Parts: sequence; structure tokens; C-alpha cells
Amino acid sequence: MPRFQPGDYVKAEFKDEETGECERMWVVVDSCDDGAGVLFGRLDNEPLLGTVLHVGDVLAVSYDKVVEQGRRRSSRSSRLFGSSIATTWPMVTFFLPFPTIF
Repeated sequence: MPRFQPGDYVKAEFKDEETGECERMWVVVDSCDDGAGVLFGRLDNEPLLGTVLHVGDVLAVSYDKVVEQGRRRSSRSSRLFGSSIATTWPMVTFFLPFPTIF
């Protein structure tokens, strides 16, 4: 059985080569190649750092860049919540009243 399944969410670390800054973002897995240690998927949140990446971009991510794995969600919840905070935190489905300070 492959390490990641289609529909899984993984948080991967992305590094901006120009500035050296790193950002962790969620990727929805489409497929993976365990032999090569690479997963293929779509970026599920908008980057905060000034990068060339955007929500929905198709990516190849090395397994060593994966820092967290979330559960698969039904397609119904993806349609309901779109790119809201629910897709940023796939294991938590709730909305916080804004403004909120942590």
C-alpha cells in the first residue's frame, strides 16, 4: 500500500530560493511514487510569502519535505468549505469568530 493515498492532505515545507524563507503549506495528494519518494498533488492554500505558487497549482513534493499528514475528507466537505480555514486545517472543521487573537 502506498504511503499516501489520493485525497490525503500533507503539509510540506517550501523554501523561497531568493530569500531563503520557508513556509509550510497544505497539499492535496493526487498520486505518489513510493520508489522515488515523491508525491504529486495540488496546493490547497494561498502562500503568505511572496512566491510564484498559487492555490490549485500542481506540484511534485519530495517525501522528505512532508512535515505533517492530515486525513482525507469527503468531496462534500471540500465543496462546502472551498478554500476556507477548514482546508487550511483539514483535521479541524470549525470556524473561529474573527478577529481572534491567539
